[in-house]
Amino acid sequence: SAFALMHLHGTAAEATAATAAASDLPVVAPAFKWAQSLKEVHIFVKFAHKLDAPGLNDVPADGVEVTVEATSVKLTAKHAKKTFKLEIPLAGEVDIVKSTHKSVPFGRKILLVKKDDEAVWPGLMPST
Repeated sequence: SAFALMHLHGTAAEATAATAAASDLPVVAPAFKWAQSLKEVHIFVKFAHKLDAPGLNDVPADGVEVTVEATSVKLTAKHAKKTFKLEIPLAGEVDIVKSTHKSVPFGRKILLVKKDDEAVWPGLMPST
């Protein structure tokens, strides 16, 4: 299927990084980009502060938590030196049960989010 590729950097203005946890580790919003088809959204998360920086390869798989809700996606990844937190409000509703995620090499995670309805979203997040 054809995908419309959109680039969007994980910044505080575009995707809300959660506030610092109780630990003393710095909290960083990871870089991400996304693409969509009529049926799904792919969100490519990189454990780095920007897309062209190297991703942290040693983020343990059991230290990554992904939560897909009806209208948002949340990711928290704990590394020895920092915590990555990302919360993305979505432009449409998604199927929580059919949405999945997987770790890939070079400090990255791919979120495959299934849309409730077949449609092209005007953007990843609701327009303000």
